[in-house]
Amino acid sequence: MCAQSQCQIPVVEALRRTKDICSAHEGGPRNPAVHEASLEVLHADQLEGKHVLLIDDVCTSVSTMWGCQRVLRRSNIDGITCMAIGRTCQSKQAHDQCF
Repeated sequence: MCAQSQCQIPVVEALRRTKDICSAHEGGPRNPAVHEASLEVLHADQLEGKHVLLIDDVCTSVSTMWGCQRVLRRSNIDGITCMAIGRTCQSKQAHDQCF
């Protein structure tokens, strides 16, 4: 564990949807290009040369993450680490693999 002053992680609102897209778990697109075309980077100057932690609340098909990564990489960032808080399980077999 480290001291609070040494462990500050800046939080930047980096992406914004420019078009509404239905969630994948509701039958929305699972194509990363569709997500990529619906996103824009905010504050690109603050991201340049940085390593970005991309957090998604629920991951269903990973297409949103891929689309976000593609858009962010155009901002000359140093790297991306992706994390999802939850995962959608669509069948009993997939559910059993989740837990």
